[in-house]
Amino acid sequence: MIRIFCRSLFCLVILASAMGCLQGAAQAQLPPALAALAPPGTQVSSPTFSKAPTFADAAFVADKKLPGNHSVHYSFHLLCQDTNSALWKMRAPIYQAETNKKIDAKRESFKAGSNPPISYDPAKETKYPWGTGFTQRVVHHYMGAGTGPDYVDYRTAYFGMIGGVMFELTVDGATSAGEADQWAKNVAEKAAGMSIANIGN
Repeated sequence: MIRIFCRSLFCLVILASAMGCLQGAAQAQLPPALAALAPPGTQVSSPTFSKAPTFADAAFVADKKLPGNHSVHYSFHLLCQDTNSALWKMRAPIYQAETNKKIDAKRESFKAGSNPPISYDPAKETKYPWGTGFTQRVVHHYMGAGTGPDYVDYRTAYFGMIGGVMFELTVDGATSAGEADQWAKNVAEKAAGMSIANIGN
């Protein structure tokens, strides 16, 4: 009798583990609320979304074609935690410390300099109520025969943390700093209303 009970208990544990893995398995489709965060006019690739009882993770990259064989590349990653869970209460300070380290590393990588035929202006660091952003003007110097205009675009990075929602965004090749900033603000606005309960909607 004890042996049968142990076998049944073992099967239940295996089944529960399997169900947990299935629930947390990544899927190649974003819920509508997250899919809507892709910048207008972009083509999204490599979308992933996974959800477990106390956290959810979403990511995608997106590209927008521009005239003259130029393009803008966007990268999005968002992690949502259940702020009522014991795990969040234990790890929230750790997540904040990790975010601060990422900000320091990005600040270091956005240094001014020149790597012909490209030069990088000093980066602008902006503090938002929800996090930190970096914007850097990039000049692609004309290298063809004769003379021609330089091509200017922007690269940006943003790190946000609103309650239990953390996000990282990067933009490479934006035609204006304002375009990238507006995307980050849109993401932050939507993130403020996200929770583990509604993120899959």
